[in-house]
Amino acid sequence: MNESPKLLMPKRLIENRAKIPHIHDFKKESKKFYLYKKLARLLFLIKAFWKISVFVFKRPFLDPFDGGGVGCIQPFYNFEIYPDGQARTCISTIMAMKIGRVTERPILQIFNSIEAKLVRISMYQKEYTYCSKSCPVFNENRFHKIDRKFIEEWEFLRSDQRQVILNKRLTIKNGPSKISDNANVACNIGCEFCFLPVQTNEIRVINEMTNYIIHHKDELKIVHFCGGEPLMQQSTKKILREYQNLNSCKFEFVTSLSSLDHEMRGLLSRIPIHYFNVSVNAANAQTYQKTIARGDWAALQQKIEIIYALSDGRMYMSFVVTKHNFHEIAEFARYASERKVTSIHFHTLKPGPDAYRALSLGTFEAQAVLNQLDHPVFCELGDKVHASVLREQCRGLIALAPFQ
Repeated sequence: MNESPKLLMPKRLIENRAKIPHIHDFKKESKKFYLYKKLARLLFLIKAFWKISVFVFKRPFLDPFDGGGVGCIQPFYNFEIYPDGQARTCISTIMAMKIGRVTERPILQIFNSIEAKLVRISMYQKEYTYCSKSCPVFNENRFHKIDRKFIEEWEFLRSDQRQVILNKRLTIKNGPSKISDNANVACNIGCEFCFLPVQTNEIRVINEMTNYIIHHKDELKIVHFCGGEPLMQQSTKKILREYQNLNSCKFEFVTSLSSLDHEMRGLLSRIPIHYFNVSVNAANAQTYQKTIARGDWAALQQKIEIIYALSDGRMYMSFVVTKHNFHEIAEFARYASERKVTSIHFHTLKPGPDAYRALSLGTFEAQAVLNQLDHPVFCELGDKVHASVLREQCRGLIALAPFQ
C-alpha cells in the first residue's frame, strides 16, 4: 500500500518544532481566518443594514438635487466585469467597493446587492466613501453637470433608471443599461507597461458576460469593450453579430486597432458606434516600436483613418505615460489634434507587478511632464485634453520627493 507523501524536514527542526514560533498549524490558522472572515462579513452586513434602513427612513424628506444634483450616476447604470468575475460600478482604480462575483450570483442580483446600494447612498449624500480622489469627476469638477435636466435628457439612462434617481431610490429592477467588459484579457500585442499577461481568462466569467449582453438587448443602452484587445476576441464578435442593424444600443471600444481585419470592419459598419478610444502611447514610429511589441506604426496610421470614417469622427486617443515616452506628451497632443480626435487622454501607470513599476515616473520625469503640460498646444486644445489626473499625480510625486 502506498504511503501518503510526508513533508521532508531536518530532524533538528522536527524535534524543536514546538520552540519555533514561525512554524504554524496551517489547518488551525485557516479555520481562524475563515471565522474572522465570517465575523467581518457579519459586522459589515449589520452596519450596511443600519445605513440602508436609516437612508430609506429619511428618503421622503430629502431632495436628491439640492446643491447641484446627485454626485455621480455611474452606480445607477454601469456594471463592470473583471477577469476574476468580480463586479464594480466603476473602474477598479477608482471604485474600491466590489459588489459581487458573476460566477456566484446573477448579474441582476449583483447590480442590486447590498454593496451596490451602499455605493448609491454615498452618491446621493455626496460622501464618495468608496471612490478614489484620482477620479476625473473630482479633478475636473464635473459634479455640477449632473442635475435634474441631465438625468431627464441623458440618452444612456432608461426611464426606470431616471425615476429611481429622481425619487432617490436604491433598487433598479431591470438591471444596468451599460456593461463594461474588462473580463476578457486576450490580446495579440505586448505593451511594455501592461500587466494583463499576469492575468488569465476565466471562460465561465466571459460566458456569463456574453450571454447577459446577448439576452438583454432591450435593457442595454451601451456596451463598453476595454479588456485586452477586443477586436480580436471571439466573445466580442459573437456579441456584435447579435446586434447587427439594431440601433437601440451603442458600442464603445478601447483598442490598439491591431486586429482590425476585414471581418471586423464589416461587423463594425453595421452597429451604432459611440466612440473608439485608440491606445497609441507614442508620438512617432521609433517610440511606438519600443513601447508596443509586435506593433506596426505604418499600419496603425491607415487603421486610424478607417476607424475615423466608421465612427463618423467620434474617436479619442490615449497615451499611457512612462519613463520611455514622457518626453513626447506635447508632441503626442499635436499628433492627435492633427487627426481631428474628439478628445485626448493621458494616463499614468496603474498599480501592478514589480516589473512594471520600473516604468513609473520618478521626480525628474514628473517635473518634465509638468513643464510640457504648460506647452502652448495644451492651451490651444483646451477641453479636448484630459490630463488633470496626470498633473495632480506628478505634483504629488514632486511633493513626496524630500521624504523618500
